[in-house]
Formats: sequence, C-alpha cells, structure tokens
Amino acid sequence: MLSKRLKFIADKVKVKENVMDVACDHGLLAIYLEKEKNCRVIASDIKKTAIEGALENKKRYNSNVEFLVSDGLSKLNEDITTVIIAGLGSQTAIEILDTDLKNVNTLIVSVQKDLEDFRRFIHTKGFIIEESLVFDKKYYNVFYLTKGKEKYSDIEYKYGKDLIDNKDNLEYFQDLKTRYENKDDKDLDYIIARLKGLSKNT
Repeated sequence: MLSKRLKFIADKVKVKENVMDVACDHGLLAIYLEKEKNCRVIASDIKKTAIEGALENKKRYNSNVEFLVSDGLSKLNEDITTVIIAGLGSQTAIEILDTDLKNVNTLIVSVQKDLEDFRRFIHTKGFIIEESLVFDKKYYNVFYLTKGKEKYSDIEYKYGKDLIDNKDNLEYFQDLKTRYENKDDKDLDYIIARLKGLSKNT
C-alpha cells in the first residue's frame, strides 16, 4: 500500500494521534494511519484531481479520513497535534509552516533541495531536528521535528547533524559529491573522509 519512504514516515507517527497530512496526493498515507495507527486524520491537497483520487481510495478502503481541497495549513484546527508534509520542495514547506501552528507539537517532513534553508527555518520555529535518510530508488531526507531549542554549526546546517555523524550515510555523501555543483565542496570532502575513518574503526 505504501512506498518505503511513506512507510518510514508512518512508523514515526504515534498511535491515536490527531494528524493533518498536507499535500496528501491520493491519500494512501492518511488511510494507512487511520487503519494501522488508529489516528484521526485530516488530509488536504491543493489539487482537486488528487483529492478525487483520495476519495476513490477512501471508498475502496472503507475509510473515515476527512479529505479536503485546501491550501497548506488553512484547515488546521486546535485538535491537530501532528502535521505531515511529504513530497514538496523545502521552500514550499517553509511557506506552509511559516504560520501559527496552534497545538502542533510534532512535524514529520520529507523535502528535497534547499535543505540548509529548511533546517535553519525549523530552528527559528522552535523545533528540534531528528533527520534520517530513506533509500527508495533514490535518497529521501525525512525530518522528525519536536518542540525544543537547539543550534547547529554551519556545516551541520548545510548537511545535517544527524547525517554527518552516521557512518552508514557514507554512500549518500559520496553520491552528493558526484554532482557537478558539489565537485569543489571542501565540507563534503571533510565529511566523506571522516565517515571513512569511522567505518575503518568499527
């Protein structure tokens, strides 16, 4: 039912949470959370065609998820404690989250590009970052964000504190290094050398 990335996100959600899934596409993650995690879920997408597909899946899986055509968090209510945003660019996610989050205490976000901007923004919103990588044909960054304060160094904002401390991510950084825009990046050279050293010591 779910891709590897969406299943990873679903596993991060606590049982019986009140969840809002933004940019829900055809609603499979929202329906899974209702069925498997006993969550109350509101799911939204700005595209009418996406919600039409979600409503078909709602009927197919006999779901009670509330699907809405809406923009970002415009339908956020006081009951929602967890917000999920998956599959959008960082700048779009920042625009969505740059608002009053009411009673939301957990964000689960998977975004691509401009990750440094996203990490810096999240800290200004008063959330602590737990960042993971999921490989599902390509690498996806998944952020599990909870209320709190912390600060990163510049290299940690650039490449992710949790990622640069984990030797299992060596291939990810080597992949980044192959990209043209990163060929002269000394920070990547440092991270790769460091992770190779950690691998040799275990």
